[in-house]
Amino acid sequence: MNKIRQIDVAKAIGKNISTTNRKLNGRSEFTVSEIKLINQQLGIPYEVLLDYNPN
Repeated sequence: MNKIRQIDVAKAIGKNISTTNRKLNGRSEFTVSEIKLINQQLGIPYEVLLDYNPN
């Protein structure tokens, strides 16, 4: 699995590192459009982004 850096996520969603760090650490939430961008640009499945486990 490839390691995805904060800067990669920041570029994908068009935010600075500080804002991205707050989102990644749970102090702020990602928007639906940001989640879509991360999925499309970085190839991370929605299930991973949303921490979805049907079992």
